[in-house]
Amino acid sequence: MAFPKKITSSTLPFDSLPKAEYLEANIEISNQLYEKRKTQKKTQETKQTVKSFNSCSCVIYAEWKTGIDLPQMGLAKNLKTNLDWPMVGAIVKTNESYAGHLAVVLAIKGNVLTIAESNYIPCKEGVRQLNIDDGRIQGYYELR
Repeated sequence: MAFPKKITSSTLPFDSLPKAEYLEANIEISNQLYEKRKTQKKTQETKQTVKSFNSCSCVIYAEWKTGIDLPQMGLAKNLKTNLDWPMVGAIVKTNESYAGHLAVVLAIKGNVLTIAESNYIPCKEGVRQLNIDDGRIQGYYELR
């Protein structure tokens, strides 16, 4: 099957297929998209259920608080940061504990961050402050 070199909205790769094969190809793609969306929705529903009941994970708390779906990483220490400076609403990564720790930046005033977190004190939510130049801070993450 030869596909056109330039695909435009009016020229789809299936245009060169006989009508029956074209319909089968469209049905197959539709089924694949449906299954992908169904899986994504189920995953999202599962995450929301887990997030709403689990204050014993700083990772799940940070996702819930920010609405950011973090990449699969396992432990908090494995999150690859993408910001060097804090921003309100960003996730702050620290080296606190063997697993690392994530929190959410609520406010920045001068050289002080106010962060919301969970599981800094086991299975408890809390708010505390850190200096921006605190040596425990390893970076920040924001969805781009």
